[in-house]
Amino acid sequence: MAKKSKKTSKVVDVKKAAANDKPEVQVEATTAPATAAVTAPVAKEVVIRKGDSAVQKGAKYAVMAGRPSKQAVTAVFGKAGYALSWIQRAEKMGVDPANLAARFKAEPQEVKVEWELAHPIVVKAAAAPKDEIAKGATVTSTRKVVDPLATVTPVAG
Repeated sequence: MAKKSKKTSKVVDVKKAAANDKPEVQVEATTAPATAAVTAPVAKEVVIRKGDSAVQKGAKYAVMAGRPSKQAVTAVFGKAGYALSWIQRAEKMGVDPANLAARFKAEPQEVKVEWELAHPIVVKAAAAPKDEIAKGATVTSTRKVVDPLATVTPVAG
């Protein structure tokens, strides 16, 4: 038979300890030393060469776009647009890939609006009547497309 350990651990009441915690006091510096000048890191310019492979070009455009996550790219371009390369997306929008990547980094919502205007969503007719579904009908989305360049008239209310 194994011997029991004589060591006993002290049970701490966490809630009681948290209730007695004192908030930390932060001291603000009134003057910053002149020698500690903070500089922003300098970003290296991305250069795309003629001899670069398609993978290298795609990686460089992704760097230009700020290395967006899958969710960020899908939010702007959708699932179909996520599968495309930066070069293919730029061709579909009629712009230069470097320009598209830079605009994506600066204003992703504007790029999203332009992408949606250039590529309306086509959905298989799940909401259409059953007889039309049997024929294989397609229905475009009921989403409103807003022209960002249209003038807004105030509504009297």
